[in-house]
Amino acid sequence: MKFLVKATIPVEAGNRLLSQPAEFFDLVTKILGDVRPEAFYFALADGQRNNYFVVNVNDGSEIPRIAEPFWLAMNAHVEFIPIMDHADIEKSRSVIEEIVPKYAR
Repeated sequence: MKFLVKATIPVEAGNRLLSQPAEFFDLVTKILGDVRPEAFYFALADGQRNNYFVVNVNDGSEIPRIAEPFWLAMNAHVEFIPIMDHADIEKSRSVIEEIVPKYAR
């Protein structure tokens, strides 16, 4: 299953990390090598540094491989948001068509 993962780096932790830019970029490269995202983006949200990335998780036991590097190295707040691509939506069509008549008001 695909997840959009948001890793928010607290300002203080981010400032400490960026005080050594080369080490910071090496750390990000190392983490991305372990997490192996399909896509990765950096953004600012709510006044903090955020990393957004898409990962495929086949089993719940993979969550520590994805979250722990951000918790341990960046003191980040990590959120997993389940997402669907177009193919997933198409696969769910029959379920939606069955459920909607039962519950739509």
